[in-house]
Amino acid sequence: MDRREAISRIAMVMGGTLLSTDSLFATASRVVEDYDGDAPGIGLFTKKQIKIMDEMADVILPRTATPGAKDAKTVGQFMARFISDCHEEREQKIALNGLVKLDDECKKRYGKTFMKASRQQRHDFFAELDAEQRAYTKNKKADEPVHWFRLFWELSLFGFFTSEVGSTQVLRWTMVPGRYETIPYKKGDRAWGG
Repeated sequence: MDRREAISRIAMVMGGTLLSTDSLFATASRVVEDYDGDAPGIGLFTKKQIKIMDEMADVILPRTATPGAKDAKTVGQFMARFISDCHEEREQKIALNGLVKLDDECKKRYGKTFMKASRQQRHDFFAELDAEQRAYTKNKKADEPVHWFRLFWELSLFGFFTSEVGSTQVLRWTMVPGRYETIPYKKGDRAWGG
């Protein structure tokens, strides 16, 4: 999946969220306030796992002409807090097991962990995982759990586009609430955030 497609999916991710805007931003800001670089981690996740999630988000949303996930500096922290505080135990287990699967599958393919894989290996690996999760999602029954990679993919997008960098430097942003006015749109314009 390319960056354009990833950005277009954010509407789906944001639309599927059950949280109100107020609680969403309260959660995101709490992540930044609670995170201490010397602390053992956030919620269910260790510092090492949070670093892995930061790197995963960087593969999904790399820096191009616009900032990427690493520029936000909080996406891994956001994912850790969001999964720990907002997901049910089933999804929490899927996420924790997914981090183990990430390294296991990467070792099978490249003989090294995800963190030691090259940028190109990570990209190729994620392309395979994305194809796998798409097939799984297309054929899964309603009561079956989400694929672990899809969970991280969606939270990477969610965490980035609700960060200050994502919402103000990648999306077009305006203060809310604001007055109602029509906004001219030309094909290829960036989506609005805020």
